[in-house]
Amino acid sequence: MADPAQSPSGFREPRLYHLAALSFPGAIPLAVVLTTLPAWLADHQIKASDIGLFSLAGLPWSLKFLWAPLLDRYHLPFGGRRRGWVMVMQVALLFAISAIGFIDPTRTSLVIGIGLVIAFFSATQDIAMDAYAVEWMSKAQQGPGNSLRTTFYRIGMLVAGGAAIAAADVLPWRTVFILIGAAMILGVLLTATASEPVVETQSPSSFKEAIIAPIRAFFGRRQALAIAGFVLLYKLGDNMALSMTSPLFLQHLGVPKLELGTLQKTLGMGATIVGTLIGGASIGRLGLGRALWLFGFGQATVNVLFAATAWSQGFRPLMYSAIGLEAAMAGMGTAGLLTLITRITERRYAATQFALLTSLMGLGRTFAGVPSGYLVEWVGYEPFFLITVLGGLPGLWCLSRFVAFSDRVAQGLEAPATGPA
Repeated sequence: MADPAQSPSGFREPRLYHLAALSFPGAIPLAVVLTTLPAWLADHQIKASDIGLFSLAGLPWSLKFLWAPLLDRYHLPFGGRRRGWVMVMQVALLFAISAIGFIDPTRTSLVIGIGLVIAFFSATQDIAMDAYAVEWMSKAQQGPGNSLRTTFYRIGMLVAGGAAIAAADVLPWRTVFILIGAAMILGVLLTATASEPVVETQSPSSFKEAIIAPIRAFFGRRQALAIAGFVLLYKLGDNMALSMTSPLFLQHLGVPKLELGTLQKTLGMGATIVGTLIGGASIGRLGLGRALWLFGFGQATVNVLFAATAWSQGFRPLMYSAIGLEAAMAGMGTAGLLTLITRITERRYAATQFALLTSLMGLGRTFAGVPSGYLVEWVGYEPFFLITVLGGLPGLWCLSRFVAFSDRVAQGLEAPATGPA
């Protein structure tokens, strides 16, 4: 079997598509918590401020670095160093997602509780899955690989989000959640048949090393605080907008669930695929630094279209443009951000370092939703989505601290191939 480091780069590596396909089941629980559950709550006339409060269920994605060292230090007796953990979490998610259909949506604490359980299992799956990808991909494969991973991830989001919302127009919500849970069976099959990284990475020699060494290595980097701030804030405006799109369409504009779900599944999916593939190709052509700047501007300014949609009372060309362009720009931004994170992550501590950085991503996503519902009730949907455009500026300021707009790359940020011995 060829070493991935020496195998064809770009989109010509067949095994890169199997790696990317693992992101499909990885996205399902996130879509359930961020998209389908809010739509379920909105369909039962739960007020916007309570739906925004539900964003707290995403806390495990922000705190997953706390138990990530366990996955660096220990592995299960099957599935290699990473895949065994992934498969166990996928089985747990099958049951947890299916259980949602048996919960009363008016019982806020119980809904938040099941959301936290799903988020915990999902965050643990992400820890192992992301570490596997870091160990598997060479530097040349990171841009295309992360764009493909983002593509499959967004497809998973749209299937468990848009398709599920559309299905709820003709099926009971209980049946919808059971079907989403059953989709995790595909994840188990994909994970079980995936290949192991050829270059074996040594585990930390002790649990203490697994906790301390990854953090010491990261914060010993040049501009570490600026990088951390960038990861936290890069998608702030996008996350604020995402938390309120379902209430905008379903409650404020009265868009039928079937129409919205179909749009997200077709237009959104197509735009995501095109956007992420263009993003992956652009990273190699423009350089990662310049691509991050362009993607950041794009994902922030596209929210103007949501404001215009609210102002026009759901004028369909504006609504369709907002959904399509948001999906494309969000995919580009995520592909660029994941490529940066992958590039600065050391393979030996991949679970902990990648979890630490993606936890910062999750922290921005989680807390962006909490004030969003209250902000909508205070100023209305049109001003709210204009405010989210300004939410993109803090992340770009942090980016300017380590990558100038004219720079192709951020020099000196690449991690060692295997980490210290």
